[in-house]
Amino acid sequence: MPPLPADYERILRARFDAALKASADPSARSAYAATLEANRARVLSEVLRLEILAGIDSGAEFARDRLKMQVEVLQSSLKSGQKPASQAAQFQALCALPASVDDRTASRIEQLFRRVGAGG
Repeated sequence: MPPLPADYERILRARFDAALKASADPSARSAYAATLEANRARVLSEVLRLEILAGIDSGAEFARDRLKMQVEVLQSSLKSGQKPASQAAQFQALCALPASVDDRTASRIEQLFRRVGAGG
């Protein structure tokens, strides 16, 4: 595989190292596993938010959640008046978040990387 952009290499290396460290310590292992599970819903939400921002279809099974989040994203941007973080920065934050994901979510993250992350 070709190397990733430096920012992603650094982020994913840090996640990998944290997982290795947790796997070496039985007491840390269960805490890390709990963190992975606890972050699952947050990752799903962030993936959906990034798909909306990037104009990527989320799939029919996410239509209701997508519509709800589109309204939230629009309201949030109107209320804050601030320019949101770039899609690339938001995707990097997603990559930094340790979480358990299923195959479907992993595929969605790959698609986001091709659209949002591959450029830098």
